[in-house]
Amino acid sequence: MADSTASNASVDSEPPAPPPILPPVSNPTSDPYSSPLYLHAADSSNLQLVPEKLQGESNYNIWSRAFLKALNAKNKMGFVFGTVLKPPADHPDAGLWSRTNDMVCTWLNNAVSPEIASLVVYLDEAHLIWSTLESRFKQQNVSKVYNIQHQLDTLHQGSLDLNTYFTKLTSLWEELRNFEPFPACTCGGCTCGGCTCGGCSCNLPDQWSSLFERTNVVKFLMRLNDSYTAVRRQILMLDPLPNLSKAYNLVSQEEQQRISFGSSSDQAAFQISAPFRSKPPFSPSAHNPRSQSAVRPKNNVQAHAKPRPVIAVQLLFCLLRNFLPNHHTFSHETLTLRRGQ
Repeated sequence: MADSTASNASVDSEPPAPPPILPPVSNPTSDPYSSPLYLHAADSSNLQLVPEKLQGESNYNIWSRAFLKALNAKNKMGFVFGTVLKPPADHPDAGLWSRTNDMVCTWLNNAVSPEIASLVVYLDEAHLIWSTLESRFKQQNVSKVYNIQHQLDTLHQGSLDLNTYFTKLTSLWEELRNFEPFPACTCGGCTCGGCTCGGCSCNLPDQWSSLFERTNVVKFLMRLNDSYTAVRRQILMLDPLPNLSKAYNLVSQEEQQRISFGSSSDQAAFQISAPFRSKPPFSPSAHNPRSQSAVRPKNNVQAHAKPRPVIAVQLLFCLLRNFLPNHHTFSHETLTLRRGQ
């Protein structure tokens, strides 16, 4: 009896155990866009996700990439790919799914031209609209690669400035890279014939990217104008060969130096030559009086010509002197005086 009382007293005297320390629980509402059914207050039906509207096959590839990136920022790509399935009508999220789906459909209609919008306006689900546009306007890879490669083969700097030429060239390369991705080993056992290291540790995509970069540097330098021959030679002599951005910066610096030094030298030459007047070149007509009178302007001839009355008096004097007898002598002064009388 005493032992049980002592044991009860010892139990009552022990302090209570502290509660277990649990790891912090992440707040599920910290990222509202984690749910594809979430719509922000700024997600209105007038929102235009991409600046350029879809016009057809000519810009479908660029438009689709831009639109998918905008949808990914809002976590709505599952609606166009069909991975966010429509719930049953009695599901609690059925109304929320319907509103979000209609919002994505409205964004798609806002991102296409009016002619294309009339084609998909009667489709009620976003993934049906997307699949319709893809089957209608997406070009086959072979034909698109042919068009891009043809533009690359015919592209040279020519009359383009350096920045425009480089931008157009790199955009075509990136578009070609999108249609022809680098090969990568995906078998996991190096049986695909692409990897040679024996353990898939050689990072084959990076090697392909490095080879593609070096090839593009050489092509960029080859298509420059002949005025960049000196800087082209200097870049090709560098070891290792710089990447494309570095090569462009070197060529751009050469161009800026040429412009700055060229303008300063022209100004200095003008300031030196301004006080002096260059001597006109030698011309045989300048030392030939007959040629000078031949090329003398008409106004000058009329300005130095004698008046018509004087010419008439001179002709009359010559006639009288030749046809009258010798004892009659006349002079120009006598005729002039008599004419004045």
